Amino acid sequence: MKLHRNSHLSRHPHEVRNVVDFQVVTGLEGLKSLEASWRELTSRLARRCFYHEYDWFRSRLECLADPRAEPIFVLASLPDKTPVAIFPLLHARTRKGWMALSSLQIFWPCDMDINDFIMDNSQIDTDLIDLLIRHLRRQGRPHFDLLELQNIPEESAISDAMKSHSRPLTVTVRVHCSKYIALGKTYEETTRSLSGKFKRNLRRELNNLVKSGEIEYAFFNDAADLEKAYETFLCVEENSWKGPDGTGTAVILNEKQTNFYRELVSRFTRSNQCRIDVMTVSGKPVAVQLGIISGSTLNLLKIAYDKAYKRLAPGVLLLNKTLEIYSGHQQIKYISFITGARWNDDWAPLVNKVYNHSIYQLTPAGLYGYTFDSLKGLLCKVKRRYYSGTGLLSKRNGVMADSAARQNKSASQPHAWENKVTSLRASPGDGASTG
Repeated sequence: MKLHRNSHLSRHPHEVRNVVDFQVVTGLEGLKSLEASWRELTSRLARRCFYHEYDWFRSRLECLADPRAEPIFVLASLPDKTPVAIFPLLHARTRKGWMALSSLQIFWPCDMDINDFIMDNSQIDTDLIDLLIRHLRRQGRPHFDLLELQNIPEESAISDAMKSHSRPLTVTVRVHCSKYIALGKTYEETTRSLSGKFKRNLRRELNNLVKSGEIEYAFFNDAADLEKAYETFLCVEENSWKGPDGTGTAVILNEKQTNFYRELVSRFTRSNQCRIDVMTVSGKPVAVQLGIISGSTLNLLKIAYDKAYKRLAPGVLLLNKTLEIYSGHQQIKYISFITGARWNDDWAPLVNKVYNHSIYQLTPAGLYGYTFDSLKGLLCKVKRRYYSGTGLLSKRNGVMADSAARQNKSASQPHAWENKVTSLRASPGDGASTG
């Protein structure tokens, strides 16, 4: 459903002017109306990722829609109707201390903790995020005291905008990281950074698994095969640490999640972007990977192995085979873990830092929220400096030194805006809830 359209005149420092037309729609029907513009825009993105894709959002709204929290989609276009940005947003309440602020957050379709706007900064000579804020403030609906840009990778359109344009009343927080492997032209080049101990363990685990039965690997990407492979994925994940006797997070344990991922597989199969990899021992599936290809990256959305085979490390061996298969691949140059789990470090990954950006508005509640976050960040710095000085953090620092050294080696040099990052960490009283 369309809400309204409006245009903004924006002035570049060199007096170049662009007219940006905004169209605001809501919910599933609104999303459907943007399909052509959305697909055109994503086809131009230099750093296209799975969370930019139209099919990602469509699957979410088809299977996991919450009628109490209908998303808002804002399309920004040039006068010739060329789409330059799509902003998926969700109206929410975010608590800061004793006050709940009215906020607009990025709407993202799943529990993957990385996110971005769908934005082509090369098509416009001004700050699209600033234009978005000005447009929404001028319309007056929905009212918001805070624009929350949560879980934003350092290599993203939002990060580019945050680095190139300074904003008052903004708090930036590093929250975690997303790790990935850069593939070489050969398997040997890809695994060159792995420790000798880890390589020896791989060989030993493979030899032990061979003794248990015949090992086979299957990599599915055809529609007919993927439908069956998805059922295999569900079964293996249910028998993993995610099953009912473990964390209880297996996809098959939640009907809506099962339908969501089935819809994802179906939609991304049509564009040849879906992959499901299966490892079997004597014909029994023991490890699986569900991935989506975006641009030059294979994103591992879900991984699992049968816990009965845990001592043989089938998940590690399947990933190792994946590196072997895709090293030197014509299209795929990276394999992303998406998360920043510690076990990823065994593969000597590169690191993409992930941030939360809170852009407060000039309202009483906005000023309160900015002051609250700023003081909290200052107190965290003082507290950490105090404990560092007393040596109470030395043990933890020593444990993490090796991991930190690898991350610092692979991570890019800090940008100027990074010096403003506050050492905030989420606390139970500071979360957000939709409303």
